Formats: sequence, structure tokens, C-alpha cells
Amino acid sequence: MGDAHPTGFHPVIPMQWLNDIAATYPLFQQLLLIFTLVLSRLGGLLMIAPIYCTRDVPLRGRAFLAVALAMLVTPTQLGVLVDGPEKMAALVIEPERDVEQPIDWNTETGDPGNLINLLVFIGTEILVGMSLGLAVIMLFVGVQLAGQVIA
Repeated sequence: MGDAHPTGFHPVIPMQWLNDIAATYPLFQQLLLIFTLVLSRLGGLLMIAPIYCTRDVPLRGRAFLAVALAMLVTPTQLGVLVDGPEKMAALVIEPERDVEQPIDWNTETGDPGNLINLLVFIGTEILVGMSLGLAVIMLFVGVQLAGQVIA
């Protein structure tokens, strides 16, 4: 680590600046991961949610709302970290889990370890958020259809 690269980035270790910040502030990397995942899910939800996906709500307004909500939700999710993708896989694939044991919804999120795993985590959260938005759309369409049938 003693050799400094001319551009300021280490040639072998990607995103070395993030490791430097993490060495200074030990919880920064975990906070950033949780905030990114929460923001991804809320962003996916607000992309599709019926009230917010109209042209009446500007894109900046939706982005600000997603960031503000992510900042409010992130502190409630700080207990969901484990250290390593192996533990994440062990939590997802639990062959020894008893079928009658209740599911723990506060599932731990593993450290992505590399950029590809991080992008998979973010993509998964965006898809979950979009699925939630689609469920809200279906609810609104059902209410609208019921209103048309009654009228």
C-alpha cells in the first residue's frame, strides 16, 4: 500500500478510497451499504407507484422523496449485517431449517465483497421495490374497476 498511483487510485485494489474511509470510520461501509439498498428499494417503488409516477410529480421531487425516506428508514435497518457472502448464502439456502419454524423477516444482508455482488444486491432491491409498486397499481386498478362495476 506504500506505492501511490499517479491518479491517486491504487491500480490493483478497486475503490481504495472506500477502504480508506472505512478504516477511518469503521461503520461507514456498512451504513453506505444499507443506505444504498434501502434507497434502491424505495427508488424502485417510487418509479412505479401510481401517485408518484405521473408527470405531475417532477423527477427531482421523486428522487428527493426517495432519498429522504431512505434516510428515515436506514437507521431501522442497521441490525441486518453479517460478514460475508457465504453467510448470506447460508441464510438464503437453509436446508436444515425446520419447516414449522417461523420465518425471520429481519434477514441479514451479507457484505457484497465485490462490485458484481453489489450490483446484484441493488438490482434485487430495485426489482422488489418495483414489485411492491406493481402490487399498489393492481390494488388501485381493482378499486377503480369495482367503482366502475358499481356505477
